[in-house]
Amino acid sequence: KSANATLMINLMIVIFVSTGMFIGTGVGLRRIFPGLEPSAGILYSQLLLIALSWLVGIMFLHLGKKRLNRIE
Repeated sequence: KSANATLMINLMIVIFVSTGMFIGTGVGLRRIFPGLEPSAGILYSQLLLIALSWLVGIMFLHLGKKRLNRIE
């Protein structure tokens, strides 16, 4: 694989994960709080999305560290 192909694959993974988390937060909040007002729902959705983004980022960093340690 060339460097550009690997970069594009990684970029697509990030886009799909971000989109999936965005859709998941909307669906999840609607199930948890069925009578949630739209303005409050946006705030909670953004807060939940930020928390999930941090968790996924930490997970990817941990997996990358494990892979680098295996190479050494």
